[in-house]
Amino acid sequence: MRGQITTASRLADIVAAKPSTATILDELGVDYCCGGNRSLLEVFGDAPYKAAALAAELDEVVVPEDRDWRGASTGELIEYILATHHVYTRKALGSVDPLLQQVMQAHFQHHGESLAAIHHMFNTLKAELELHLLKEEKLLFPAILSGDESAKSLLSEMEYEHEDAGSILHKLQDQTKDFTPPDDACESYRELFRQLKALSADIHRHVHLENYVLAERVS
Repeated sequence: MRGQITTASRLADIVAAKPSTATILDELGVDYCCGGNRSLLEVFGDAPYKAAALAAELDEVVVPEDRDWRGASTGELIEYILATHHVYTRKALGSVDPLLQQVMQAHFQHHGESLAAIHHMFNTLKAELELHLLKEEKLLFPAILSGDESAKSLLSEMEYEHEDAGSILHKLQDQTKDFTPPDDACESYRELFRQLKALSADIHRHVHLENYVLAERVS
């Protein structure tokens, strides 16, 4: 896609063609998963020069390992989502949970309000994601692979749940000041924020693949 990314390019298409550009967009706080239908110009409507500069930067990204999953079979795409994103999400949730408890025990006296909010958001996200992954594995993916007519309604339900998860992630990002630990944070506190940031980034890529690559195959 080199030489083809312009300010009119749709965010979802940019990331589909060049998955590594997701890292840049995440760092800028540009939502390419739930908000992937927007163009760069729509994102920076009041500053077209920023859209042009970002388009040029994204166009220069070349990572040999990048794969455009729009060219894969549906079975291969689903297998990738399961082996990469589902496995990672469960591992990350299991890692963050005890780490958050540890940090709360050590820092609640001075950061209790913030940590309580993070605890509530994370546990809500964890409960929703655990159920969401099961629905995809037991209902949605089998329906898509078998051509069952229930796939469309299941997909709509999953996309609604994606929006819920995206909303929680936005709130979590705001609460943590873009996953920036406080000045007095210990190494565990910093590791907690690193893991939350990595989980957020992976969920964005996961949702993008399902909303804009997998979903377009279900008619």
